[in-house]
Amino acid sequence: MKPDTLRFTSCQAPIAEEFCAAVARYVGEHLAIAVEFIDGIPWQQRLHEFDAGRIHVCWMCGLPYVWRADQPEPSLELLAAPVMAGARYANQPVYFSDVVVPRGSPASSFSELDGLRWAYNEDTSHSGYNAPRFSCSTAYWQARAVSAM
Repeated sequence: MKPDTLRFTSCQAPIAEEFCAAVARYVGEHLAIAVEFIDGIPWQQRLHEFDAGRIHVCWMCGLPYVWRADQPEPSLELLAAPVMAGARYANQPVYFSDVVVPRGSPASSFSELDGLRWAYNEDTSHSGYNAPRFSCSTAYWQARAVSAM
């Protein structure tokens, strides 16, 4: 069944919404179909609406995509993956995790951050949570997981 309105959303950082809404408008204008960009609700609710089939196109980070695509019968199809233009990306689709410490901090490696307090954007972010977690000592994260139980 073809939807009356093709619904788009973004589950990425709010800074991406203007671009995503512009792509939705472009699609609507060039395909002469009704489109709607869903915003104004939390990204978690947007993702739920996408999973339920009420949103048809969703920009999402790599990890939530992989979780969905790795199902025995995935209900989504990858349309595109970004390749950033900056020199550090070397024209490749790669993730970077930038860890910021206060100016003058003696820490210059992940191991020197063990046992210190961290802030992260959210735990379904590959570059913002999982990659730094993997890069730090296993013992530190195992201790955190045990204390959280």
